[in-house]
Amino acid sequence: MAHLKKVNMKKSVLKSLFIVTLGVLSFSSVYAEERVVATVDGIPVLESQVRAAMGKKGNHQAALNKVIDDILVQKAIKESGVKINPREIDFIVEDIAAKNGLTYGQF
Repeated sequence: MAHLKKVNMKKSVLKSLFIVTLGVLSFSSVYAEERVVATVDGIPVLESQVRAAMGKKGNHQAALNKVIDDILVQKAIKESGVKINPREIDFIVEDIAAKNGLTYGQF
């Protein structure tokens, strides 16, 4: 009977340890995605942004460069004071995509 209690206690401790480990690992992965990997003129670039730009088989450095370029372009647009209707942008993008044999989504 005492042996059975020890076995059950060990199982209980192992289950608890497993649950705690899972919690720590899941918290770590969420934290890793939201860590700042660079700053551009005081604007933080998050790991999650780089991962989104990278896709499934992308290059981390190329994805980081893309995110940085996007931030710089957005900043330049804002600073220039030029106002463009989003529909005009969509039309231009659709036109460029069509000229290259692509759909808007593929472009």
